[in-house]
Amino acid sequence: MDSLVTGVIFLVDKLILICGHVTYLTLLPFTILIRAALTNFFAQFNIHLNGKGAGDVQILNWRAYSKMVTYGTVGVVDSWLEGWIKINNLETCMGRLTDVARHVVKFIKFEPGLIAPLYHIRWNMLNIQTKDRAKLFCNPAYNLGDSLLFSVAYYGRGAKSLEEAQAHKMALTAEKLKLKKGMRVLDVGCGFGGLSRYLASEHGVSIVAITNSREMAAYSKKNCAGLDVTVLEVDWRDLDEIGRFDRVVGIEVMFRVGRHNLDEFFAKISSCLKPDGICVIQDFWNHPDMPHNLATATKYFFPGHYVFSIDKILRQSGKYFRLEGYLDMSDDLKATGYHWLANF
Repeated sequence: MDSLVTGVIFLVDKLILICGHVTYLTLLPFTILIRAALTNFFAQFNIHLNGKGAGDVQILNWRAYSKMVTYGTVGVVDSWLEGWIKINNLETCMGRLTDVARHVVKFIKFEPGLIAPLYHIRWNMLNIQTKDRAKLFCNPAYNLGDSLLFSVAYYGRGAKSLEEAQAHKMALTAEKLKLKKGMRVLDVGCGFGGLSRYLASEHGVSIVAITNSREMAAYSKKNCAGLDVTVLEVDWRDLDEIGRFDRVVGIEVMFRVGRHNLDEFFAKISSCLKPDGICVIQDFWNHPDMPHNLATATKYFFPGHYVFSIDKILRQSGKYFRLEGYLDMSDDLKATGYHWLANF
């Protein structure tokens, strides 16, 4: 079945490539009309094409207009990387897009441009995150070199830097887990081992950390050397430790689970917990009327991601867990993004 899905995805990707290029070329003669439409579109966000303000965008190559309409936000990023457009101040421009929730909805709907129906087939009609394919998606996203924490930080305790906010996030996670020395904790999607290292060293717990990324597993082992941390390169579906963990934690792993696998995910981590166990999940969600996968994130960062709506998350998790607490980290996502941009 995986080979069939892989073949269909290959064909759809080729079709996206061909249709996108044909659409782009077809629209080039209509650049004047497209320029007027895009000027009005970006003006909604107080972003002016060829304006002189900090958040404005300079069009340096007229072909950028056709590319942005064809590919949406991917076209914007590609045009920027190719030097076809110049953003006067990246942080200011991004701030104007994210300051108001309705602006985000409008802008996200701009992607992935006119080839959206083909993306819909790719992402919503196929289970692209099967066990074998999940490994293929994970490694390109994360086998990029050494890092420690690649997730949204927590600024609710007055952090002024990204490093401080990440430390606060780990402390908050530990508090929600209500850890006691000697407990056995499962870290699902452990990343580079930063949280596992913190929990084992600061709270004296035993960690089993899992990831399906080869490089993440290797780095996590080095990062947690000398601590009671066992790092396994394994898919979450292959866990076979029913009722053996006091706690389960997952930091931004759910949006890599895939559209078709959410119920199986919650059933699996629930089965790993002891009857009085606690699970803490930090992850992304969006409104039902927003896209669940972003073409820009797919191309540049997370090729297999799917962002669930909050109602689906609560409905599926409610079959296996009782919700005891919920923290909205939308402002923290924005602040983390600003620090990432500054570092970039």
